[in-house]
Formats: sequence, structure tokens, C-alpha cells
Amino acid sequence: YYKVAASNPFGTSDRSNYVSATTTELTWTVIFNETFSYSSDATLDYYWTIGTQNSGTPIWGVRDGIAYCADRNNMIFPNEYENNMHTWMEKRNVNLIGYNEAILDFWTWFDMEYNYDNFYIYVRDQYGTWHEIQRYTGATSGWQHTGDIDLGNFCGQTGLYIQFLFKSDSSNTKPGVEIDDVYLRAR
Repeated sequence: YYKVAASNPFGTSDRSNYVSATTTELTWTVIFNETFSYSSDATLDYYWTIGTQNSGTPIWGVRDGIAYCADRNNMIFPNEYENNMHTWMEKRNVNLIGYNEAILDFWTWFDMEYNYDNFYIYVRDQYGTWHEIQRYTGATSGWQHTGDIDLGNFCGQTGLYIQFLFKSDSSNTKPGVEIDDVYLRAR
């Protein structure tokens, strides 16, 4: 909805039923675009901060151009995550100053215990407060596009963290979570 004030060019007080207006659509700026096209976990650690609340090693890695969260070294249940996992991959120091809109989207595939094991998207604002943006559980029937996840509430802030968090409970494991083509744009 736009409110437009207009005057006629003749200087009279006659009103016109015709109004001309020009709008300019803002173009999107790519804040970051991650395709995970590098070949080693060491490179993943360079671009992302990997962490865990467990005493073990954080379990995020890269395979075939896809980031995954599962224990690839688990000899009892190969290619499944461990019980009691709490591990994250986050992009730090994201700057949305000067923007009014921000959209995060990515592709994901997951298979985890429904309602007990969860994959979350969190954002930490510039004041250090964490906000749950999205939660996934259960399984997809294939690769799924998340659609546009609105991060507009964080526009005008700097020092943001965009976090992908995986948490499992104390029983039942499955293959885990994979993500690809993470894309944050703003205008």
C-alpha cells in the first residue's frame, strides 16, 4: 500500500484521477553461499566453526560436496550418529547492517528418530541471545528444499551466528542429517 500526493502541472486546485509513480526494486545481495564443494573436513573447519557439548569430537564433515552430521567411524552402527549428540556447525560474524530483508535457504536430507532427535536452525543476535528459527525431526523422502526462511528480524545487526545444530537423545540412532547449498541473501 502506497500513499501518493500529487499536484497538477497547471497550478490549479483541480484534482486529477491520474497519478504516475516510479518504484525501484532492490536487488538481493549474497551474504554467503556455501556449496561445500571442497574435499576435506579441514576446509570445512576453515569456513565454519564446528563444536560440540559432548566430550568427543564434533561430528560434522564433508563428503561428495555435502555437509553431514553422523559418525562415519562408528563400527557398531556404521553411518549412524551416536546417542546423546549435541553438535553444531555455524557461520559466525554475519553482518546484516543496512538491510531490511534477509532470507536463508538450503537443501537438506535427514533420517533421525522422530520427536526425539532433532535438527535445528538457530541465530545468535548481536546481543548474544540465541533464537530457534526452525526445527526438523523424522525423515525426508529425499532431498528437500527448505524454502525461504525469514531472518528479517536480524536486519540491522552485526556479529550474528547462523547455526545448524543436531541433538540426539539416549537411544535409537539413524543415518543423520545432510545439508547443501546454504544461501543467505539480503536487501
